This record gives sequence, C-alpha cells and structure tokens, in this order.
Amino acid sequence: MRTVRWCVLAACVALGAGCDSEPPLGAATGKVTFRGVPVAEGTVVFDGPDGSAYVADLEPNGTFAFQVARGVGLPPGRYAVAVRPPRPNKPGMGYVAPNMKKAEYPNIPKKYHDPKTSGLEATVQAGAATASFDFEMK
Repeated sequence: MRTVRWCVLAACVALGAGCDSEPPLGAATGKVTFRGVPVAEGTVVFDGPDGSAYVADLEPNGTFAFQVARGVGLPPGRYAVAVRPPRPNKPGMGYVAPNMKKAEYPNIPKKYHDPKTSGLEATVQAGAATASFDFEMK
C-alpha cells in the first residue's frame, strides 16, 4: 500500500511539472497618437489569428498595457490591431451616464475601429520583457 502511495505521488509531481506548457507571455505595451497627439480615451484591441481578442484601455497620455489572467502581457503571436472609442458602461435599468453619450471621436477615425481595415499589426514575442507598439493614426 505504501508503494502505491509513492507511485501516485510521483505521478502527480510528474504531471504537475508538465502542466505549464503554454509559452511565456510577451510584453505588450505602447502608445496611440492621432496626428502626433496622444489619444486620451478609447481602447486598443489585439485580434489573434485564432479568433482571440484582447482589449486594453488607453490612459490619458495615450499609453496602454495588456494584462491577461495569467500575468502581464499577451500570448506570443501576430495580431491585427484596432483602436476604438471607449467601451460604454452598462449600468442597470437603462441608465447611461451623461459622459457616455458622446457618439463621435474625431481623434479615432472609423477605419481604425476594425482590425481588418486599420492596417495596424503587432507581433508579440514569447518571454519578451519589453516591447512597445506605438500606433500613429492619421
């Protein structure tokens, strides 16, 4: 019986060691500008070829940084990129905050809302500690 316990323990340790088979995340930060001026509100979307999509909010200085459930950064790969207006809040009872009624964002041209038409791309490298993707919209 004791031998069986040790075998089970050894198998658990061996299986546990191989569970982290995902490649390390790569850094994915950057800045979005429109005609040289930082875009102070909105979101950056990285669309992966496998159908995955990752969203990061823009800071007032136009910078962004991605973080996923398992850490800071994104899975490695090539991404099509979109820049979109801020995500509306969705409070209950149909109330929309007054600041979310703004419909036009002239500093984010419509062509950049869709990763298929934006012309923006980014390649995230596995384990990269620093990577900055700066996107200039015109």
